[in-house]
Amino acid sequence: GATAAELTARGFLVPCSIVAPASKLTRALAQDPVDALLSLGVDEHGQRPKTLVYARSVSESHDLAARFLAAGISAGAIDGTTRSDVRDEVLSRFAAGELRVLCNMAVLTEGFDVPDASVCIVARPVGHVGPWLQIVGRVLRPAVGKERALVLDLAGSVYEHGLPTDE
Repeated sequence: GATAAELTARGFLVPCSIVAPASKLTRALAQDPVDALLSLGVDEHGQRPKTLVYARSVSESHDLAARFLAAGISAGAIDGTTRSDVRDEVLSRFAAGELRVLCNMAVLTEGFDVPDASVCIVARPVGHVGPWLQIVGRVLRPAVGKERALVLDLAGSVYEHGLPTDE
């Protein structure tokens, strides 16, 4: 199959920037996820980028969504126990842009496609390359007006697994 570098060169994926701490972290995060998103600012329309957050636990995922809301950023969270009707509503609201942040823990790793999501906050260590590429890949889908994706790797997993375009 084609590599991520080849798919990026052919326009099937967008280029990706990764911001990470100076080295891999095992327990703490380099920055608070809410502060990390707030530091990015807003676009010309006053909107935050559509952002996926991958938390360390289900409870942390929901706590982060509540903290994003408290900071004035529309956010939601889903997990493996979220009722299907609630999950469908949250996913629809995120796809429509009503929610700017969607938090989860291992639910949106594969098979989730919202191409205009452009920021991924990895707020957990990722132990294996497969999940790392799947998580980062959620924001690599091209969309109209989307030139790049940004991954905020708060635990430095990139040092263990590399960039998505690495061989």
